Amino acid sequence: MLKIMLIVNWGLGLEILKTLNNLPDVQVDFVITCHDSQKKDCWCNVVYGYCLAQRIKVEEQESINFQALQQDIKASGIDLLIIHSYMFRLPEEVFSAPKYGTINIHPSLLPKHRGPSPNYWVIKNKEAVTGLTAHYMNKEIDAGPIINQVEIPVVPADSTETLINKQKQCVGMLLQETLRRAADKKFIPTSQDEKQATYAPRPRHKGGPA
Repeated sequence: MLKIMLIVNWGLGLEILKTLNNLPDVQVDFVITCHDSQKKDCWCNVVYGYCLAQRIKVEEQESINFQALQQDIKASGIDLLIIHSYMFRLPEEVFSAPKYGTINIHPSLLPKHRGPSPNYWVIKNKEAVTGLTAHYMNKEIDAGPIINQVEIPVVPADSTETLINKQKQCVGMLLQETLRRAADKKFIPTSQDEKQATYAPRPRHKGGPA
């Protein structure tokens, strides 16, 4: 039984949580997520609401104390920390605390489109393929060794919203193999090719994207 802690947000984060919560060999021990009852965005609080409904221990990410979090990970015997759409840097003492380390789920085929807005740039650049990447977290943004990837075709009619829906449908396939590899002592992840790396910044809606 894998004991997992999550720091996840938004709709794709909710799909990650649901998938893990329904796996028979996984125990979702604790979830950290955004929570703002004043926000009108319907996706802002979906992870928090799901945790309450499923009686999963949950904490607002705004109240995280990194030293206490590291201690909780060690004391609880957390095997794996999984992250999606957490826009702050985790210190090394936190992401290295779980038994099998920390895995980030990123919505692109890394090393292409590191950063916060990969789907926007895939659509803007009229690219033919995108995907999901599970990689180990290190000190650099979205640059850790790759554990697993799933490719997703992009068609001219796609939008950022339809790409997110396609990515949600691939979460289960990505995660099950990712967990198997992460627990395999013989598995060797693939280092990212820095020569192929690109960055996907947030678009500047006023005056055009950066």
